[in-house]
Amino acid sequence: MPGDIGDKLVVLAQQYMPQEWLSIKNNDDSTGDAFIKRCLKTCEEKIIKEPKDSPNAVGFYFKDFGTLNIEVLLNPKMKVDTEMGKRVFEKTLSLVDTLDFSSDEKLKEQLVGLVSELGLKNGQVFWPLRVALTNEQFSPGVFEVMWALGKSRTKERLMQALKSI
Repeated sequence: MPGDIGDKLVVLAQQYMPQEWLSIKNNDDSTGDAFIKRCLKTCEEKIIKEPKDSPNAVGFYFKDFGTLNIEVLLNPKMKVDTEMGKRVFEKTLSLVDTLDFSSDEKLKEQLVGLVSELGLKNGQVFWPLRVALTNEQFSPGVFEVMWALGKSRTKERLMQALKSI
């Protein structure tokens, strides 16, 4: 097996993933290889444990989910409603072009101030963002997802989510 963890994950998962996912081009890369590896790395444990479930683990990266699942966005426990989601999406969209997407840690460092700037709690900012990017209740963390998607896809999904509210 090749040495890089991304390469190892591709070897484990590729036979189970649709061919069109493996040949995808990402606007932020010259080839889709880096994109595939980033997506797989965010779900590393699941893929190592059960490679045949790779399509379920990373499918949200490759599917155009159309409209935002409002039921998943709403979180009464955290007091997240559509207006809060809209505020978070708009503010994040205004920052996306200035963010360094080189790692999930860099994104976290840059976005942590957004919580206090909006006068909200972590969950009230990062839950709606994660839902906007994945349309899933359960997925990797928002910073990992943003890193894997890259700048252009993150921006596209945030704009799509904003239109859905």
